[in-house]
Amino acid sequence: MTYKYNSADNHLDPHWLPKDLWQSRVAARLKERAPKVVETNEGTYWWWEGKRQLASADGKSNFEHHERFRGMKVDTPAGSLPPSDPKLIREHLDKAGIYAAILYGPTRKWKIDDPELRQECYRAYNDFIVELNANDPNRILGLPVLPTSLPEFCRSEFARLIDLHIKAVEFPVFDVAAPVQHETWDPIWEMAASAGVPVCSHIGDAAGTPYPPQVRGLAKAHFSTAPTNIMKPMAQMLFSGAFERNPNLQYVYSECNIGWVPYFIEWMDRQERVRGPLRETDDAASKLSMPPSEYFKRQIRVTFEDDPVGGRMIRENWPNLAEIAMWGADYPHNYLTWPNPDGILDQILDGVAPALRREITFERMARLFRLET
Repeated sequence: MTYKYNSADNHLDPHWLPKDLWQSRVAARLKERAPKVVETNEGTYWWWEGKRQLASADGKSNFEHHERFRGMKVDTPAGSLPPSDPKLIREHLDKAGIYAAILYGPTRKWKIDDPELRQECYRAYNDFIVELNANDPNRILGLPVLPTSLPEFCRSEFARLIDLHIKAVEFPVFDVAAPVQHETWDPIWEMAASAGVPVCSHIGDAAGTPYPPQVRGLAKAHFSTAPTNIMKPMAQMLFSGAFERNPNLQYVYSECNIGWVPYFIEWMDRQERVRGPLRETDDAASKLSMPPSEYFKRQIRVTFEDDPVGGRMIRENWPNLAEIAMWGADYPHNYLTWPNPDGILDQILDGVAPALRREITFERMARLFRLET
C-alpha cells in the first residue's frame, strides 16, 4: 500500500481503553480506589476514588460507542476497542492512507486527588502505552504522559520512559505545578534534548475541567478560543530561554491549527525588538540570541487538521508556516479528516507545491519521530 499521510494528532479516548488497564497494573493497596469499569443502571462507567467519573465502552454500553464509527460508514466488530486494538488501529489508518499516528490519551484530563494514586495511575497508563506501541513501533505512536502536577515524579518517570526507548512524550501544560518558564522544568527540557525525544502538548484545560454547557453560547465560545489558549505557555517557554539553552529540543503543539500562528510569531518578534536588550539586572538565563521566529522554525511544530486560513498562508514565505506546520487527522473525532482526508486536504492545500504538501503531511513527522517508512 502507498501511504499519503502521517498523522501527528490522533486520540485514544477513555471509552476505548481496556477495563482492566489499571486494575491489572496498580499496587494491590490502591486497587479499590484506582480506575475500574462499573456497570450502572445508566450505563458503563469509569469509577475512581469512590466516584463515577466517565463513560466506558468496555462493558454493556460498548455498542453505543460504535455508533460514531458507523456514522462515518466504518464498521467495527461488536465489543471491540478500536484505537487501543493494534490490528484495528492499523486497519483504520489504512482506510485513510495514513502510515503512522500519534495517539493522545485521556489520562492528562483525569482529576485524581490522591498524589500517590495519581502517580501510580500515570505509571500504569504509560506501561500500557509502551506495550501498545511495541506491536508496531513505526506506525503506532501512543504518547506516554508526564505527570506535570508532580515534578519530581515527572523527572523520574521521564528517565524511566527514555530507558524504554519511547519515541515521544506528552507534557500537559495546563496541569503544571509551576509555570513552564520555571527552572523546575529545566531537567525535562535537557533530558528530552539529550535523548532526542520530542515533547508534545495538546490544547485543553486543567485536569477535571468539564466542557462548559451550551448556555448563552458558552460552549461555542470555549471551542472557538481553545486553539489559542496554548499561546501563553508557548511564549513563556520560548522567552525563558529553554530553546536557546537546548538547541536539540523539539516541541510539538497539537490541534492548535495554524491560521493564528503567523500573527503570534510576529508579535513575539516585536516584543524582542521593542523591549530592548537585557539590562544587567535582568535574568541572564532568558537571553535569546535569535528572534522568536527562528526558534519556531528550528524547534517548534504546530499541527492542524481543518484550517483553510492557515492553508492559504502556507504558500507564502513570510508566515513561516512552511517550516512549522504538520498535519494531524484528529482521529476519530473529525469526520472531515478521517476516514477520507483527501477531499479536505485538496481544498486546504490547493496550490501548495507537491513537495511541500508531502513535507507537511508526511515527511516532517517521519523525520521528527524517527519513523522507518
